[in-house]
Amino acid sequence: MTGRPRAVVSGLLLWAALDLSPAAHAVGLDGPESVDRRLTVSIGAGIDRVSGYGQDTYPFVESSVSGEAVVWKRLVVGAAFTARQDLDDYNDALGRWQGDRSPGVATQLLLGYDGPAFHVSLGPWLYGSKRDRPDFRAAILPYGVLRLRFGHLDRWHFNVRIADGAPFTAEGAGLGVRLMVGAPPWGRHRPSGGLYTSIGEKTLGLALADEVAGAGPRGTALRWGALLGTDLERVGRRPELAGFVGLVW
Repeated sequence: MTGRPRAVVSGLLLWAALDLSPAAHAVGLDGPESVDRRLTVSIGAGIDRVSGYGQDTYPFVESSVSGEAVVWKRLVVGAAFTARQDLDDYNDALGRWQGDRSPGVATQLLLGYDGPAFHVSLGPWLYGSKRDRPDFRAAILPYGVLRLRFGHLDRWHFNVRIADGAPFTAEGAGLGVRLMVGAPPWGRHRPSGGLYTSIGEKTLGLALADEVAGAGPRGTALRWGALLGTDLERVGRRPELAGFVGLVW
């Protein structure tokens, strides 16, 4: 390994070495810095405009649950499950609805390092779908899920998500990339925003999220967000939209 890859790895190791303060807690890419475990349940809906090789439109609903915890010193483990249901399929080339109500699932496992000012976690994921297929198929993909955080959760911080997020459908069925900037707490709010794109699809859009402390039942936090993107070959003429709302323990 030479050149730029070695420089990137060396930089990440140096950041982790400078982030060994035992006084502060942290977990993951969102939420307060004072916690070392996190559970999120959410539902979402939207319109997925498949670009690239396909030109179909899929209205969908989606539900997800995810959790992560620091289990020993700075070792963090996590898992997530998302279930998607396409409500129909509009073929742009044929100009008609095709009545395809395809299901989809994704399961992720994560292992990594979590510090006050730096987080890295990665792992395999299982993805299954029936889109453009006669039968439902699922496969384990040993690559893909990568999450990075630079900075303290209670201050300005920068997140990178690859093949991770809920909802993920409008990001290319999981193979999405999100680049997010999180702001310091503003009252009870923890807003964040940035850009998303899809690997293999010519789409680009805005991603927004907010977490409101104590706004859910029994002291839970209310988390909501939205994605608004477009096909880069038909900017403005092929938009895609998704939104979600959930609770965080």
